[in-house]
Amino acid sequence: SEISTAYSSLGVSLGANVLRTLNFATGKSELNPEDADAIRNLVADIPDGDLVLAIGYASETGNLDNNRTLSSDRATAAAQLFSSVKRPSQLVQAVYLGQTDRFSSRIPERNQIVEIWRIRKKQ
Repeated sequence: SEISTAYSSLGVSLGANVLRTLNFATGKSELNPEDADAIRNLVADIPDGDLVLAIGYASETGNLDNNRTLSSDRATAAAQLFSSVKRPSQLVQAVYLGQTDRFSSRIPERNQIVEIWRIRKKQ
């Protein structure tokens, strides 16, 4: 409940919203072709000056340090692809938050994701 409230607050205060959620296989950080195409297609919809955050997560299964690296690798893969096709005035940053059960405490695979966030440029 507190996390949901915090995320809603981000939307209001920063003009932020999740554009896409990318799913990953256990232990993997490679983008599937569908998600790669989706990232390429996002470029046209994002105004110049807006910031795109690729926020990587891992499930709580496995080793804490490995999961931190895995969430970083996932976020980096998404951010690098976006960076390779973006316009010069679009901004992108990879962020990793390590392991979580935020998206599902019963189904660990639902936490093996990258969220693509858009944060609007301040006017």
